[in-house]
Amino acid sequence: MVWHIHGRVRGGRLLIDEPTDLPEGADVQLAVVDLGDDLDRERAPGLKLALTEAAGELARGEGIPAEQVLAELRARSRERRTDADDRHRASGPGAAHHGGRVVA
Repeated sequence: MVWHIHGRVRGGRLLIDEPTDLPEGADVQLAVVDLGDDLDRERAPGLKLALTEAAGELARGEGIPAEQVLAELRARSRERRTDADDRHRASGPGAAHHGGRVVA
């Protein structure tokens, strides 16, 4: 059974004010959830530097317009779908496998 309970730390103590149907004196375990990012202290400076450099590139007009990036991603997606469809058709009914190749 999993329950999600909200609480806060005050004065080094956990304060929880949640209604429960548990019997008085029931033993419960609490897990701390860190809602921060997964970035460790060693990688944080590198990320900050990369973001600062990227902001500078954008300010100098060196960035790639979002429309261009999205168009390229859409084109790649279409190519992958077309390739997958071609492979599917080639290996469909009536196709024979010969020497590791599909022969229709």
